[in-house]
Amino acid sequence: MNQLQCKKCHSSNYTKAGRIRGLQRFKCKTCGCQFTNTKRRGVNPSLKSFAVVLYAYCGVSMGNIAKIFKVSTVAVLKWMRKVAETIETPPQERAEIVMVDEFWHFVNGKKTKFGCGEPLMGYRVNLSDTSWAIVLMQSSKNLSIK
Repeated sequence: MNQLQCKKCHSSNYTKAGRIRGLQRFKCKTCGCQFTNTKRRGVNPSLKSFAVVLYAYCGVSMGNIAKIFKVSTVAVLKWMRKVAETIETPPQERAEIVMVDEFWHFVNGKKTKFGCGEPLMGYRVNLSDTSWAIVLMQSSKNLSIK
C-alpha cells in the first residue's frame, strides 16, 4: 500500500486535521503543511521544460501547447514568464559608429533613389561633462544595398 506523505517535505510524520469537501485533511508535524490524500496538481516540471522548448525553438503557439498539455493558455504564459525571469540578459556592447540611412528606399521597383539627403556615418564623441554627442559625416562611399 502507498504510504501517505506530506506533499511539501515528504515526511510521514502527520496527524489528522479535520475534513474538507468530504476528504480527510492531514497536518504535517515537520513543516506544518496541511494536505489531503489526493493526487498532486499541476504538470510535471520536465513537461513544462518541454513546453518551453516547443514554444521557444519550434514555434508552437501557446494555444497549441495548452491543448497538448490540457491546461489553460494562461498557465502556459505563466510557465514562459517564469523561465524568462531566470534567463540572464547578455551585456550589451555600446556601438561607437552608427550608419544613418534614413528615408532611402526604392519606389515602384524603379532603381531611382528617393530620400532626404545621403547616407551618413555617425560617430559617438564623449564630451568633458560626461555627456556625449553624435557627429554625422558623409560616408566615403555609398554603403546602401543595391
